[in-house]
Amino acid sequence: MVPDIASHANERDMRFAIIIPAFNGETYIVETINSAIRQTYRELEIVVVDDGSTDTTLKLAQAIRDTRLRVISQENKGVMAARSAGFETCSSDAVVFLDSDDRLRPDAIERYQKLLRSRPEVGLLYGDRILMDSQGIPFGSQRGALFNPRPGGQVLRRLLTRNFISTPGQTCIRSECIEHATALRLNVRRAVDWVLFCEIAASYEFAYIGYGPVVEYRILHNSMARTLAATGKHATDIEEIMPAIREIYALPGVVARFPPDELARLRQLTEGSAFAWKGQELLRARRWPAARTCFLEAMRHSRRIDLRDLLCLGLTYLHAFPPGTRRYIGLP
Repeated sequence: MVPDIASHANERDMRFAIIIPAFNGETYIVETINSAIRQTYRELEIVVVDDGSTDTTLKLAQAIRDTRLRVISQENKGVMAARSAGFETCSSDAVVFLDSDDRLRPDAIERYQKLLRSRPEVGLLYGDRILMDSQGIPFGSQRGALFNPRPGGQVLRRLLTRNFISTPGQTCIRSECIEHATALRLNVRRAVDWVLFCEIAASYEFAYIGYGPVVEYRILHNSMARTLAATGKHATDIEEIMPAIREIYALPGVVARFPPDELARLRQLTEGSAFAWKGQELLRARRWPAARTCFLEAMRHSRRIDLRDLLCLGLTYLHAFPPGTRRYIGLP
């Protein structure tokens, strides 16, 4: 049974924290902080955690004046350690982890608090994201990723087979759900957010808050996701994603939920999803043969046809991609 984790907050205004980990983020950090400050819902803590930046990120954040803003600094320990450090300073009912180059839409927190009050069984809310380019100009669909499902309730199985959340900035998590989350202590380079979402989904329900983006997700050519398409000996395998997958299948809540044979089958599907993710990045980089190999591996692992993967596979043979690809992968 999913615990009732919200009754104490229904008697007063809910308090939210927006936690912004930042490493060498001087180009966009002021924009990001201002998007938090401009929220229409005012019961906020805004915490910027400078993760050992060597540029002017810390100085720029400290120069912003708002009574709800705190800026802390630590040696470079990675994004999850920075989020954890920020969370430990908060006394909020729910948290948004916002990347230092993204922007929250002004009504994001207000939309979250309305649903959190009415859905005490829900531990994580998520909304849509819209893309923006390096200049901060939004583009693409208001509904987020094409054909992306938006499930609610008990979503662990769906989340294991395909991560349907693009960025943590499009989520809002009740504090009770992450107080003991082991994912916040991991030092995994890729897909660590997937681990966190699976850990939460093993114990709590998710809910989609409805049409309309809550975050503007900046696409940069040197972002972590884009570097999946980098050349090298691992061009068509998922070795860089496997540490996260191993952590997911070591989570007690995941292990306890499924019998061993089903767990093995789910892991195969998870690995297939990782191949599809990498294939998408290779496709955006127009690396047709490598992308094709990854989509074929995704289908081999899943033993079923996913329409998204089938369409992408076809594009690798046509050497084609819809207009706007350069903008999508962060190129001018």
